[in-house]
Amino acid sequence: MLSEKAFGKGLKIIRAVFRYEPDEETAQIWFRYLCPLSDEEFLKGVFLLGHPQKGLRDVYPHTNIPACVYEYIEKAKEEERKNKPRLKEQWEIEREKLIQIEYARTKEEALERLLNKKPELEALVDRIDRQKLLA
Repeated sequence: MLSEKAFGKGLKIIRAVFRYEPDEETAQIWFRYLCPLSDEEFLKGVFLLGHPQKGLRDVYPHTNIPACVYEYIEKAKEEERKNKPRLKEQWEIEREKLIQIEYARTKEEALERLLNKKPELEALVDRIDRQKLLA
């Protein structure tokens, strides 16, 4: 629940950034609309609202500030979701383990086949060397 202290900080930001001075009645109405938010959510939304690149360019007399704050809170949550690494589900972890096991097994089998062919390959190389010497 939004504290009056955090709300006061948010109002200071709105006043400083937009040079917009809401009257006492308007501020009380905004507080009622924004009351369900936590202090952190509210301040995040206000900071984004006033951000020079991502926020509003200007506030007009009929701008719905509480709605804008909620909108920017949603944008902040969306960005957090994008930046947060997605946790893998259990089946994805198991699948990766199986792929690694299968890869290791296949690699080992390929090496074993090569080692089994080594005597044949050595004999072939010897024959080629002998043919070169005779030529």
